[in-house]
Amino acid sequence: MHYAIANADIDTITRLLKQNVDINAYDANYTTPLHQAVYYGHIAIVQLLIDKEAAINKQILYNNYSSIRGFTPLHIAIWKRDIAMVALLLAKGADPTITTEEQTCGCCDTPLHRAAAIGQLDIVKLLIERGADINRENKNGYTPLHKAVQAGNLLIAQLFIARGANVNIRRQDPCCQTPLTIAAGKGDRIMVQLLLDNGAAINVMDWDYSRPLSAAACSGHLSIVQLLIEKGADVNLGCRDEATPLYRAVQYSHSEEVIQFLIEKGATINEYLLHVAAERGHLKIVKCLLKQHCPINKTNQDGYTPLHIAAQCGHASIVTYLLNKGAD
Repeated sequence: MHYAIANADIDTITRLLKQNVDINAYDANYTTPLHQAVYYGHIAIVQLLIDKEAAINKQILYNNYSSIRGFTPLHIAIWKRDIAMVALLLAKGADPTITTEEQTCGCCDTPLHRAAAIGQLDIVKLLIERGADINRENKNGYTPLHKAVQAGNLLIAQLFIARGANVNIRRQDPCCQTPLTIAAGKGDRIMVQLLLDNGAAINVMDWDYSRPLSAAACSGHLSIVQLLIEKGADVNLGCRDEATPLYRAVQYSHSEEVIQFLIEKGATINEYLLHVAAERGHLKIVKCLLKQHCPINKTNQDGYTPLHIAAQCGHASIVTYLLNKGAD
């Protein structure tokens, strides 16, 4: 049956059906004939199989391709971006709420999560019309809105918000960020503005210990940092480990502009920031911090100065610069 479907051999398929072959039998890849027909886009064969009572919500099991484990025919149609097939399956009773297996992506996505992630607006609309829950969380606490924001799919994010998506949803899960933190970390200014305009909490801390401003500063996105501070983000609000946006910027962003802007907006200069910059090997950041009177000979809890750390890490240019500036 699977071979006949792959070759769109209607005559053979019809003959096999008359012989009462198992219409829901798995092949070696643990896909059913209906999965196969949907994959190849054979809409007439799909219609025939459904009319013969093929199980429309059966899931792929233990496939060698882990990315499709747990897929129903509907998941496959979405994956293939086949809107006509999606419409047919939904009209015939495909369940838009079934999740994939955990092995697929570690998160158990619904069809709506998948459609949002790949930017299929028309498919998203169909799924919502058929009862898909726009606030349904996957295992990691991500909703379809998270997926749309993550992929930068603005029109889909706008649709979800217009239909009542919760812009501040977050679960107590180490993997879960708010949509605003995701957009800020990606540097997606238009998405950030959309979320802020629709009530996104600007100073919220996620369960991965980050905040929107810290995410933007960490990634070096100056325009997002500027926008968030303009809209009321607290420049000195730390994360659960007490690291401030300025600390994160020095630690990860390599952006002198972001660091300088945060300082201009009142960011407190942690006395150990120079240690961090010296360890990371960022000479421009070291220079910037010294201009702001960051202590050059401060020892950390291990008794090391920035000079010690730069030398240990092999950052010769920083060692030379610190010595020239009077480091002991």
